Amino acid sequence: DVRNIWYRRIFNNCSENSSGIVLMRYGGRFYDETCNIPSEFRKFITINGNKTLELDISATHPSLLYATNYGKIPEGDLYKIDYDGTEFEQNVGVKVRDVCKVILTAAINMNEVNYKKRINNIIYEKIYKILNKKDPDKYRYYFPINKKTGKKSKKKHRCLTNKQIGIDANEIRKIRTLLEEKHKPIFDKQRENNEILGLLFLRQESDIVMKIFEEFILKRKIPVLQVYDSFIVEDTPENEVFLRETIVKTFQEVTNSDCVPGIKKK
Repeated sequence: DVRNIWYRRIFNNCSENSSGIVLMRYGGRFYDETCNIPSEFRKFITINGNKTLELDISATHPSLLYATNYGKIPEGDLYKIDYDGTEFEQNVGVKVRDVCKVILTAAINMNEVNYKKRINNIIYEKIYKILNKKDPDKYRYYFPINKKTGKKSKKKHRCLTNKQIGIDANEIRKIRTLLEEKHKPIFDKQRENNEILGLLFLRQESDIVMKIFEEFILKRKIPVLQVYDSFIVEDTPENEVFLRETIVKTFQEVTNSDCVPGIKKK
């Protein structure tokens, strides 16, 4: 029952002892009960007893980066590369696109040093997490026991190694290289900026949410639910058109550009 929704907006700063004004530049993402509802169940949400539709901004943070800093978003799927991943997907059981999404998300949310140091492990862990969700019996986790204390570790370990999963490190390296070449502007921005880019884009994302709330709830009295960068309204043709128009309008206002983000219906 999510009839009484309370939103909280969390701001994150990169450095200690910053003023409130500086702190407010970072983050501000909205969290509420609807964010905890898995996507496969959100289609059962009703508003005023009626069915709902959900519109999602595609590749939100990469799109915000391109629009804000370069005034143009590349065409097509930002998480797709020119690479035949058929063999990889057959061997591993995970789509190449999912790997690309992990890489790009890490690049935006980490500085260059940490990215280079940790990215491969992040990819391997994400692949295992996806496989664990599909088949938890085969791709299990365990908590090793400390031989000296006899206590279980709080950190979970994978039961299968990269080799047992079918991951080829050379293929991961190739996927990374192709994605880094495709999105050179993003990695250039990562190198030149000391701030964590993702925190800046979380602020922009939450500003978009605020503006959409204002248009729907305050001005038109139309209920709208938010799940990070996607929005749920009553399923009517008028609501869908208005929501699409409002997403584009607010995205352009926040990024100070004329870019049109990708919007998909879930």
